[in-house]
Amino acid sequence: MKKFLSIFMTIILSITVVGCSNNNNKQTETQTEYKQYMTDGKSRVIDEEYDKAKEFFKLALENKKNDKEATNLIKQIDLFEEVIDLNEGEHGAYFSAIEKLIELDKIDTNTDVVKSKAMDYRKSVIDNIDSTIDYEEELINNGEYEKAKNDLEDTIKECKKYDILKDQLNKCNKLLKICEDNIDKTEVKKNDATNNNTNTDNNSGKLWCQRGSHYVDKKNYNEYDNSCNGCFISRLLSSTSMNTDCPYCGSSCTVHQYLGTCSNCGKQVLSPIKKIREDGTVIREDGSID
Repeated sequence: MKKFLSIFMTIILSITVVGCSNNNNKQTETQTEYKQYMTDGKSRVIDEEYDKAKEFFKLALENKKNDKEATNLIKQIDLFEEVIDLNEGEHGAYFSAIEKLIELDKIDTNTDVVKSKAMDYRKSVIDNIDSTIDYEEELINNGEYEKAKNDLEDTIKECKKYDILKDQLNKCNKLLKICEDNIDKTEVKKNDATNNNTNTDNNSGKLWCQRGSHYVDKKNYNEYDNSCNGCFISRLLSSTSMNTDCPYCGSSCTVHQYLGTCSNCGKQVLSPIKKIREDGTVIREDGSID
């Protein structure tokens, strides 16, 4: 009887040991597969194969239910794909892309593999916002002050929402001031032209400046532009093609002649233009004359 019990206990212990061993092996295998799927997913992110990356992270979740790391990496990729779609959309979607990037950055993960890609891509989004502002500046250069003013006000409203766009906000505010100043000047010139038309003798021997909507002495008239020298120089200096190099940060063609600031480092390199006379003389805020 004792011998029978001994044999029976040996069998039971053997089965238990084998069962535990199998469970341990299965857990080890599951953990190994999880780690491999996570590694493969991160590699796909680096290769910018985001759909494949998500598939690997989902496989990792099958091996480790409710895993926070895999779950959050999938959320980050979903947001990043939205950012890419928004950045390739119409004007206005760039600011929504910035919002999504900020949302993505708030999702915690042990690895920054997705965040790193998103932060690199952020430059592309900001470049598109800068291009939008450059277009608004060109509107000013072309004398379309009302349209530029409306567009700039919309851009300023969006830039105020995000700290990372403070440089863009500062530039927009300066461009808006130029816009408003020119709109005011245009109104004054229209009134002057109306008054001048009531007394044609006062305009005898003068030519009409089409850009500034006022009469000008022949000696100050630019036949090439059908405007006075002052309006011609104003348009020329407002263009980014006249930008100079920044002595502070070393950037090329980033210092705006009209504003005097570097678009890269924000330093005030030149004194802003205060007034441009009819003959083309440029007077800056510090009293210097070009």
